[in-house]
Amino acid sequence: MEIPSIPFYEYSPIIRREPLKWPEGARIAVLITVNTESWDLLPRRYGGPQILGSEVLSPDTPDVPNFTWREYGLRVGIFRIMEMLDRLALKASVTLNAIIGERYPVIVEEGKKRGWEFIAHSYRQDELLAELHDDIEAEKKVIRRALDTFKKVVGEPAKGWLSTGERSTMNTPKILLDEGLEHFSDYQNDDQPYPLKIDGRTLISIPYSSELNDYRCIRGNMSHTDFHDIIRDEFDVLYREGAENGRMMNIGLHTQVSGRAHRINALEKVLNYIKGHEGVWFPSRSEISSWYRKSYLQ
Repeated sequence: MEIPSIPFYEYSPIIRREPLKWPEGARIAVLITVNTESWDLLPRRYGGPQILGSEVLSPDTPDVPNFTWREYGLRVGIFRIMEMLDRLALKASVTLNAIIGERYPVIVEEGKKRGWEFIAHSYRQDELLAELHDDIEAEKKVIRRALDTFKKVVGEPAKGWLSTGERSTMNTPKILLDEGLEHFSDYQNDDQPYPLKIDGRTLISIPYSSELNDYRCIRGNMSHTDFHDIIRDEFDVLYREGAENGRMMNIGLHTQVSGRAHRINALEKVLNYIKGHEGVWFPSRSEISSWYRKSYLQ
């Protein structure tokens, strides 16, 4: 029976692969991803993460409580996360709605001061590419606006992409390659990077992993200490496995969630725990993409 698949890669069981060896003998690559997103006061078809109320509002009704809950991350939370990572001497990868750079340029400025990586993450957070699966020209237009604005506000072209809600189409990888991008994080099917082959070209898949994600944890009624334990348990297993075959771990944060005062200490504690191990690499996605191409695709 044929295995259902996405056409850009083949099924690859990890037990049948050549062992992956990270730089300098690291067992595991740990990515700290800060999702930095902008929402409008009037809800659109994609309401996105909310914490206050589950009512479905009409398109012309301001969603004040959820708008201001999300806005906390842009006024306070992102800067608390920056200060915490400064204390640990760690850098983040920011998945950035490009409109953030237009509305809140100080966030981009402060991230660039710290040498943080920026990854294109749509223009604004209500743009679901999956809704355009049968209209490639419309999808190209949405992606190009995001990339053009990203270049303007960040000061350099994007190298990587994460779709809103990780909901891309079968056209998205080719569009990204045509636009000059190098890596893509929508797929969630591995503990290692791997190549996507499209028309004789290669896009590196660097899985995002929506399970190790602060918002999805709190939506599941987990506490900040639960999230700490989940991160630690995930790390312990991947670190053990990485002794023989390198692993990758993404920690997904949102500014309005992990940036809250009552969550930051648990997050700092578990990151300090991870940092205390030998053989841990804290790369950017672009560092992984570049290293993987040189080490495994040449």
